[in-house]
Amino acid sequence: MADQNYIQYFLSALNLAGLMSLIAVASIFAYKSMSRGLIQNVAFGCILGVGAALMSAQPIMHVNSLQIDPRNLFVGCAAAVFGPVAGLITFTIAALTRYLEAAPTAYVCIFSLFVAGCCGLAWRHYVEGKWNRHTQFALLGLAISVSYISTFLLPREYWTGVFLNAIPVLVFINIIGSLVLGNFLKYFQDQQDRENHLVRQASFDPLTGLLNRRAFDQAYSLLLGSSHNSKVSFVVLDIDNFKNINDTYGHVVGDQILVALSRIVKKNISKNCLAGRFGGDEFMFCSAGMSFNETSLKLRAIQKQILEFRHPSISNSLTVSIGAVWAEKPLPFSTAFHQADTALHSAKKSGKNQVIIHSQDARLNVTEDINFAAPKVDAST
Repeated sequence: MADQNYIQYFLSALNLAGLMSLIAVASIFAYKSMSRGLIQNVAFGCILGVGAALMSAQPIMHVNSLQIDPRNLFVGCAAAVFGPVAGLITFTIAALTRYLEAAPTAYVCIFSLFVAGCCGLAWRHYVEGKWNRHTQFALLGLAISVSYISTFLLPREYWTGVFLNAIPVLVFINIIGSLVLGNFLKYFQDQQDRENHLVRQASFDPLTGLLNRRAFDQAYSLLLGSSHNSKVSFVVLDIDNFKNINDTYGHVVGDQILVALSRIVKKNISKNCLAGRFGGDEFMFCSAGMSFNETSLKLRAIQKQILEFRHPSISNSLTVSIGAVWAEKPLPFSTAFHQADTALHSAKKSGKNQVIIHSQDARLNVTEDINFAAPKVDAST
């Protein structure tokens, strides 16, 4: 009998190891193909939920006809590593399979799964990041094991067998499983966070949060590829006399103005538009699908809002010069930038606080510049 128990434990350990290997493969695919967010959390909830369901195929033991398997481990790890959404999905799948087994004690096992998920969330809130990685996940295994308190909901004749035979094995599996599975999942999650952080550092201006030039160029190429027959507006914006602001009021004030201006730009463009800072006080943004009149109205609105902006350290109004190109069809980045930049220089030469839009109407074979100015203000700063 003892030999049979050892064989059963050995087969269960092999089954668990094989299942974790499959979860590892599926997890690597999910990490590589999905960015952090709700969709990835849903995917991991499903992966770990299927893992929990499959554990019923090779239970560790039976105590008084009660099937013993480590489904709680998967529910607890899902909640701990990926949060409540993944935990809820894993719990739902595991609880459903437990219910479909139609065991008389299914309600107790489902409650135990629920407690395991709650313990995983508690670990996520109170333990994660407090100690070294191995200690954290050993504690996660112990936290998941708290769920076996539900044993007291079983008939009294089950207690001795469960506490003496099942729970010591389950606690051991939860600790080892958390150290292996939880560590693995958390390692790749942290690696993905580091990669995303590096990509963000390489792609975004740290002060304003807008795209830098290299990332803007790449994103513009993607926009070009998805907007074959769409109208395109490409805009270059420059703060008038910004050097005087830095020299007079300091770079802290200058940085605050750059941040404020970037917020005005972002507020006035749609989510599918691109916006970037190209260094100093020069900003660029572009959008696909806007008509010439829509572009003109949008630039007037931005110019007006910047003119109305007030910084507590500066008495005079802030003004900008804007150069833009509008075309019936997408232009190559170098062409769009050159034409918008040329229009910007014309706006500067025209007295600043100007907007010049270079319009290309392919249907009429007409190229013209449209120039309009905001109300004149003192732009000495």
